[in-house]
Amino acid sequence: MIKLVFILIIYAIFISLGGIDSLLGVAWPEMAREFGVAQSSAGVISMTIGTCTIISSLQAQRITKKVGIGKLVLVSMFLTAIGLMGFAFSRHFFLLIFMALR
Repeated sequence: MIKLVFILIIYAIFISLGGIDSLLGVAWPEMAREFGVAQSSAGVISMTIGTCTIISSLQAQRITKKVGIGKLVLVSMFLTAIGLMGFAFSRHFFLLIFMALR
């Protein structure tokens, strides 16, 4: 039973960390108007997120061995929360790009 609960928690964490990136597509039309940038500027943010995802994926095994899975997931969730807060409160397009580095 404990294994099932643990697997469900990991699954929920996985979904919550990955689902955030897809929300950009839904919110971007309004964000583009607010920031005064072209619709195609969302590509810059998506490419930044994608590049960081690739880099972190390539380093995941090394970091997991070094700090452990629990700490890695905790730090990842913390950085995701910071990125979301940055997206929510940013007033400039370049700050969005910086927050996408999370």
